[in-house]
Amino acid sequence: MGDRALAYLQVIIVRKLRDDESFSLTLDHDDREGTVWLNARTAGEFVFSDRQMMPLNQAWLGAMALAAAMPDGLWLAPEPDLDPEFWELFDR
Repeated sequence: MGDRALAYLQVIIVRKLRDDESFSLTLDHDDREGTVWLNARTAGEFVFSDRQMMPLNQAWLGAMALAAAMPDGLWLAPEPDLDPEFWELFDR
């Protein structure tokens, strides 16, 4: 998983755990799918290879937050496309 996707998961997971909400997280790894149950007492760590971040896509955050509130829980959905001109603002 890349740093960008991990940053989105971090935002959603921290928000939910801060509000003392329990939920499941499902991720794909090496052609396998795994699900874990997270709650405020779950120990976790977010490790980034490069913490340089671009602005977060609010549509992607919203979609992931909605998924986390559903019975199937949080999963890493593909990032919605944004206008390419938006990203050019950060190529300076």
